[in-house]
Amino acid sequence: MKIDILHYIYSVRGPDFIIENMASVHVLIEEVYVKATQLKRWSVVRQAAGLLRKVVNNLLINVTELLIRQKPLTFGYGGQEVFIDSPMSPAVLVDMIYKHCSSDIREAPVVQEIITYLGSFIRSSGSILDGIMRVRTHFFIIAMREEVIRMKGCDEEEAIELLMEVLFCL
Repeated sequence: MKIDILHYIYSVRGPDFIIENMASVHVLIEEVYVKATQLKRWSVVRQAAGLLRKVVNNLLINVTELLIRQKPLTFGYGGQEVFIDSPMSPAVLVDMIYKHCSSDIREAPVVQEIITYLGSFIRSSGSILDGIMRVRTHFFIIAMREEVIRMKGCDEEEAIELLMEVLFCL
């Protein structure tokens, strides 16, 4: 797949590397992102978004909404887990998400989507997260993966691929 080849070149040569009289890796990934969005290939969209370090609209607003409602959040897991309990600049927040969601390049865009939806849910129904002391985005990903495994009867790797291919809708 084109995105996998571009991902490899990106990791070896960087985003500014020019591919034989075509364009930079960054520009080609941007083209793949646009085309995958049109084709609704969400796993490819997330992979390209991760490589391009794209940011979901209103990310900071949704983080702030969760924090105002006394719902600190975490992303990443294990030794990479980071705890957010106070507002921060958008640049710092995005850097932290991409730094701590590094096991799969698609994870950072998914974490941003989860934060966006949780912010929206808590605005529309303030009690939806009652009893939850800390929002651990990685646990949401694990819960969704486990639900895919249960519903489809597949293994963990296949479940992640199916999950990444789904468009999360409100």
